[in-house]
Amino acid sequence: MAEIVSIKRMLNWLRNAWRFIAGLSALIWVPSFLYWATLDERYLYYPRQENPATSQIVPYEVKGVTVYLTIEQYTQIHWLMMAAIVSGSLVLLATILERNSKPYGSKNRLGKA
Repeated sequence: MAEIVSIKRMLNWLRNAWRFIAGLSALIWVPSFLYWATLDERYLYYPRQENPATSQIVPYEVKGVTVYLTIEQYTQIHWLMMAAIVSGSLVLLATILERNSKPYGSKNRLGKA
């Protein structure tokens, strides 16, 4: 009986840790997605031809238009995209898993454990 209690305790701890990770991912996803969208709007008005004088040589497609960015700008938007995709995926996965689960030890609809 003691093993069952410790297993339930461990599973509850893992569920709480997963909820913490999902919440942290949501806190990362929102600002990174908003900043990514803001940069996309700003980059829409960047030059549409290479400009080596200003180091805008990296092509980037935004809303069907190819614009040219500096290497630093492209690196920044690349990392923002990756942060938004990874954290958004974790939030989506957590939402799906949490919706389909029930707390350990809870009763089902028939009132049986």
